[in-house]
Amino acid sequence: MQRIQVLLLLLALSVPAATRATADVLPPRAAEAAERLRRNPDAFDRTDQFCKGRRRGDACEIAASPLAGGGGGTCRSAIDRAGSTIDLSCERADGYVLDRGLPEGGFVADASLCAGTAGQPPAGAPYACRPLQPMPVDRFCAGRPVGAACSAEISRDGARETHPGICRTVEEQRGFYFQGRRVATREVVRCEATSSFERVYTPVGWWEKLFQ
Repeated sequence: MQRIQVLLLLLALSVPAATRATADVLPPRAAEAAERLRRNPDAFDRTDQFCKGRRRGDACEIAASPLAGGGGGTCRSAIDRAGSTIDLSCERADGYVLDRGLPEGGFVADASLCAGTAGQPPAGAPYACRPLQPMPVDRFCAGRPVGAACSAEISRDGARETHPGICRTVEEQRGFYFQGRRVATREVVRCEATSSFERVYTPVGWWEKLFQ
């Protein structure tokens, strides 16, 4: 009985140490940004053009065609990919549905996994080593050449909208794990928006930070 109690005590003491070890792995700037966001969910260092002058939770509008990802949304904060700043950006609301009618398959495993396999994936691999032929085409570009005009139908909260676009060849990606983390890709022809948008982030001033 005493031996079991000693083992339980050692296990309890090891938990904080493991937690500290995990925290030490994070880059210092990322850990600092994560801690600031934990202490204050309303904090942010930069804002995109759609949430400028707004705060977390405010309504916003991405000025672009819904086909390009535009529409109404909410300002939300998150740590940027570099892990050094907290960004406030407009995230489009749910309710937009775009059914392209593309097949589920056709993704090809990365070249390193398919090297020297004569076009056959290793046993157990979730993806093939050869792309689908012919190249998949969404239902809005069916029968149209690349570069032709098209119209995509988007359902928004049950109401259907039609938006103009251009048939373009697009590479789609899908992450998977097989003998390490990998990315499967495929090329498809999709009806894409005639123009896209770019998020531009600007730092907030010290005065605005005082009211976060």
